[in-house]
Amino acid sequence: MKRLLKLCFSLLLRGWDVLVAGARRLAGRSLPASCVVIYYHAINSAERTRFAWQMDEVLRLAKPVPAGLAALPGSGAHFCAITFDDGFISVLENALPELERRNIPATFFVPTGYLGGPPGWTKPDSPARQQRVLSAQQLAALSNHALLTIGSHSISHPDFLKLDPAQARVELEQSKAQLESMVGCKIGLFSFPHGRYNARLVELARAAGYDRVFSVNPRNAFSEPDHFVEGRVLVDPADWRLEFRLKILGAYRWLAKPYPSKASFSLPPFSGREVPNAPVN
Repeated sequence: MKRLLKLCFSLLLRGWDVLVAGARRLAGRSLPASCVVIYYHAINSAERTRFAWQMDEVLRLAKPVPAGLAALPGSGAHFCAITFDDGFISVLENALPELERRNIPATFFVPTGYLGGPPGWTKPDSPARQQRVLSAQQLAALSNHALLTIGSHSISHPDFLKLDPAQARVELEQSKAQLESMVGCKIGLFSFPHGRYNARLVELARAAGYDRVFSVNPRNAFSEPDHFVEGRVLVDPADWRLEFRLKILGAYRWLAKPYPSKASFSLPPFSGREVPNAPVN
């Protein structure tokens, strides 16, 4: 019932968006560009056909762009960036071929402490434990892929709000350095595990050298003056068809929460010794 109510509210918002767009055209005013960033987790073999249909819908309803795009190109168009959290091999096996077939760019956010193994941050009885994270060798092989961008998803996939600043710095800085060593290029994108962050963590991510970070707040991308923190909309191959279309069109943005306000704080000096390195398999 909750899911159905969300869909109904989103459908009403989509109707409003269509009316506003029509009014702007009648008034001779150009439409602003818009963008939605979506994120998946695993894509199992049984879900591949459904995922392929969703990518066809992305091409029909939007223009695919990389998640690291500096600015939206022009006005009037609707864009969509596709991301995958957790770096699962199932995405490499089942999603990547469909993306390649359609020339759609994507970003893989990878937790470096679990490379080549199961997602140890999940509960032992979780279906996600059947997944495997990409290995260091697989990541290296993807380093020159024309459509893929590799981003960090931390080392140990923690709840960042439970970390002290020194621990957060390790997760941000060392995961970035580890990935850069593997793929041989700068890692500029970061996705907060569980979408948990605050203003202090955003500043730590800036200091670590990231160009952009992503939350799970379903706000349209490029909707704020500062594009360092971008929202994303959760999608799944099991989404209803209308539900998925509305997500791609930005109609679920009414669920977004305000970004954390900046609090007054100072960043403590970091020695690099507060938290030990997580293993990289």
